[in-house]
Amino acid sequence: MKCKNCDFELAPGFRFCPHCGLPVDDCWESHFFAAVLADFGGDPDGALEKYRLALASDPGNDYVLVHLGQTHYHRGQLNEAVAVLEEAAKTNPHSAPAHYFLGLCHYRAARVDEAIDCFKKTLALEPGAEHSYYWLGLMYYHIGKLKEAIKAFDQLLARNPDFTIAYYQRGLANARLGLKEDSVADFEKVVEKNPRSAQAYAQLGEAYFSLGDNYRAAEALKKALELDPEDNKSKAVLDLLYSG
Repeated sequence: MKCKNCDFELAPGFRFCPHCGLPVDDCWESHFFAAVLADFGGDPDGALEKYRLALASDPGNDYVLVHLGQTHYHRGQLNEAVAVLEEAAKTNPHSAPAHYFLGLCHYRAARVDEAIDCFKKTLALEPGAEHSYYWLGLMYYHIGKLKEAIKAFDQLLARNPDFTIAYYQRGLANARLGLKEDSVADFEKVVEKNPRSAQAYAQLGEAYFSLGDNYRAAEALKKALELDPEDNKSKAVLDLLYSG
């Protein structure tokens, strides 16, 4: 008997091929693993076909539905992704991945309220889902709920202090709220972790400028321009400092 996937000669009784690792039987697992391989191999059309075959073998399998939704999402097919992921979430309301990827789809489609609801559901099911805190913070920031944004970034950074972009986003929120010292601390943390971030130095310079610390503002802005000579805004602020 040969494996139908790779033609490897199989011993009697084998359920999985020792050569390719795929299931021998024509079941949802065999189609699912073939879909995953197609996805990794850069064949999204083949992956979609295999995921659909897996669902035909096991209708309503929320695990397969989530992966099918992800494939649609990565292809930019948001309507198709939403339909599949909503079905996955309905089939298994406890599926954190279904709610998470549904949230990403809603975010990309500018359905912010729906996205926020999805990420809240994700975190209720899986409190360690760090990226959900990040997306929540980002969306709260965009709709002007700055205190909620800061709270989300606080929760993320308490779990993972190396999630550097969260310091940057929290710094922006702190700056808009007029929390100048907190904003400086956040942008200082970004440049500490990534000394090649021109934008972080630019924001740090502006934060120091708002505090009236012109010396540190100038140093940060000069560093921003050293990293990005086309940063006209930093140049304008620096010129203002020197003219004063």
